[in-house]
Amino acid sequence: EMITNGIDGFIVPIRSPQSIADHFEFLADQPEIRNRISHAALLRVKRIGGWNYYGEQWSTVLTSF
Repeated sequence: EMITNGIDGFIVPIRSPQSIADHFEFLADQPEIRNRISHAALLRVKRIGGWNYYGEQWSTVLTSF
């Protein structure tokens, strides 16, 4: 619910440094897509109530495991 895969971020398999590296490389090679995703992520944060709220939500997600 925090990220829409490919729209405002990427969802990668847990404990998969290769997948994370592949996505970083993809974004480094695709500036138009990187800028679109970056812009979409910033809009999402603004829509849900700002960085403090976003951080609280991530804290809740990460501590629920």
